[in-house]
Amino acid sequence: MLKIGVFHIPNTLNVGSMMMAENFMWYVWSSLGGQVAFVVPTPYREKTEERLRNALPEDMRITCVQERAQEAWRKVAQGTFWGNRLCELLPPELLECDVFVVLGGDDFTESYSPLWALMELYKFYLFKTRLKKRVFFLGQTVGPFSGWRHPLAIRLLKKLDLITCRDPLSYEYLKKNGLSNVVLCADLAFLPLAKEDNRKTSLEKSAYVVVPSRLLHRYMPYISYPEYVDFWCDLILSLAETEDREIFLLPHAMNSPLDDDRLMVQDIAIALKKRGTVLGNLRIISEILLPYEMRNTIFAKSLLTITARMHAAISTLVRGGVPLNIAYSEKSLGVLGKHFSVEKLVVDVRRFSRREELLRNVLASVGFALENYERLREAIFARLPIIQKLAMQNIASFVKLIEIDQTLS
Repeated sequence: MLKIGVFHIPNTLNVGSMMMAENFMWYVWSSLGGQVAFVVPTPYREKTEERLRNALPEDMRITCVQERAQEAWRKVAQGTFWGNRLCELLPPELLECDVFVVLGGDDFTESYSPLWALMELYKFYLFKTRLKKRVFFLGQTVGPFSGWRHPLAIRLLKKLDLITCRDPLSYEYLKKNGLSNVVLCADLAFLPLAKEDNRKTSLEKSAYVVVPSRLLHRYMPYISYPEYVDFWCDLILSLAETEDREIFLLPHAMNSPLDDDRLMVQDIAIALKKRGTVLGNLRIISEILLPYEMRNTIFAKSLLTITARMHAAISTLVRGGVPLNIAYSEKSLGVLGKHFSVEKLVVDVRRFSRREELLRNVLASVGFALENYERLREAIFARLPIIQKLAMQNIASFVKLIEIDQTLS
């Protein structure tokens, strides 16, 4: 039986990460006739295992092992520069794995911490060269790297067994720099989830969905946090004035106390109350639901989703609605804008310098989406099957290489 170590699922309370993880496991398990087991390193072992088991078939073999990030980094440094054994870095369950898979999305870019991205890439290079493990990067947004980091990153990326890029921008960047181990795919979250009820796609599109994020504010130095909360309040009130529809205020990720959508939702609700605003059609969701629950009960009803989380936009597209992504990095333009040719539905906050300017542009995009709604939906429906086939290429490319290995052995 094939054993796969699955990396970069640190927290299944980030719904985007969880959708990519569960779809990788679900479709690989189905493709290999169930003859596969998954080992997942995570700092939240019990919660990660619980949520994955609730989202996937009961008979899937999933083992979550405790990850200790600080100790791991110390041992990487020792193993790199002082020759200590790299096997000390990994729990025994991971050392027993046949292959390592590193899931997307944008950890190997310079959107967060350029140095961390490079060090993480170097860690998997060492797993490949020192531990002799096959290493697959699936569903990735990669680069661009700048300065001295660029040639080093390209050198390390060339050593990997396979990189599947979830957007054309990453694919073109890597091909232009001479990589031959690259395949153009799409984000794994474009595929139906194991417990998703696709019959509910036909539900009437009767609601607006608003998905805010504390993370987005880090890329907006031109406004304070209270002003950022007011931005979302103004946006919700503008939606309430357009039509009498339900408005779902939905948390989509909880990564840390500084990046917890539940707290963002709470702050918006408090700010609306302080304004004396009572919206009878506002539905405040206070917990992080499982991905299939979000798709079945909320995104299936979404006419328009305004989101700071890209994967909420993906769920909207899959369930037949139109998303507007308020973005902070190139990944949204690549994954959404380029794949679906809806660049006007991606608003990058880094382009602006004042809250009023940003709000004006977002409201203009909302107006564009509503005025051109049927045309946009038709274009999305026409494009979605093509993108879902590209998403399946993550699985097909990986399984093909695994089957070749099994044949040779």
